Amino acid sequence: EQVIKELEEGERRSLYTWKPANFSDFWGKTLEEGMKGKLGAKRPEIPTRHMSAIHLSYSPSTLPSMFNAMTTWPGLMTPILDQGWCSSSWAVSATAVLGDRTSVGSGKRVVLSPGALLSCRGGRAGQGECAGEQVGRAWHYLRKHGAWDQA
Repeated sequence: EQVIKELEEGERRSLYTWKPANFSDFWGKTLEEGMKGKLGAKRPEIPTRHMSAIHLSYSPSTLPSMFNAMTTWPGLMTPILDQGWCSSSWAVSATAVLGDRTSVGSGKRVVLSPGALLSCRGGRAGQGECAGEQVGRAWHYLRKHGAWDQA
């Protein structure tokens, strides 16, 4: 109940770009079905899990109290894509981040399609359209092969 009250308060104060509501796509689904259909990112391989973080030295007082990429770079961020019941979050998120970084760098909106990652069955990046995959493999594929604009 507390979470629902917090979400309603956030909506009332226009803190979200989405509206909290019942999501009927989940009705009648088990937790297992939801995990299989919505959570496509697989656990990273050992070398990726043990990557070192980059440590920067900064004063916390120099950081903004709030940051929103949508207002900092209006019109340049990728819209939220609905992956449906395809465990493609690993591909959707990787191409959205790459598109957003390219948009900010170029000053013009670039929306990339996750299709290349989802259709490369022979390679290790996408072992089938809705099978799920590791985000590190998505980045490797994008660095090596690139992606195309969302049509």
